[in-house]
Amino acid sequence: MRGPALEWYRTFQREVRDARWADPLREAALKRRLGDWTRHLTGAVVSVCQAMGWTAVGRGHLAEVLPVVKQEYLALDVMAFPSEPRMPWPRPVAVFELENQEREEIIAYALWKVSLIRCSLKGVFCYRQKPEEIGNC
Repeated sequence: MRGPALEWYRTFQREVRDARWADPLREAALKRRLGDWTRHLTGAVVSVCQAMGWTAVGRGHLAEVLPVVKQEYLALDVMAFPSEPRMPWPRPVAVFELENQEREEIIAYALWKVSLIRCSLKGVFCYRQKPEEIGNC
């Protein structure tokens, strides 16, 4: 990992440890309230994108980036755009899927979706209850 991806990841590590994200994320994960987990993680990912100087959109995080204003574009959970787009339909600089379904086929679908978008940074977060499940996808 290098360049913007490494910078994003380091920023994410700092941001997600902040009590405003860490405490609600931990509680939602431990209690398997996956809708809450997704909502809090969406907020954290949007916050990281904003810290990177980008404009981010996601469910609950509306931004007027494109001529058609939405919270989600192309059914992707979070999409980030340059803060000063040079055209009315800018390409995203980053896309993220936050998958709270545990089935591997659904997680693979999320990975497939982000892989089809042309941008420099793509990520998939998936919920796993036990640490030993992390490497299974």
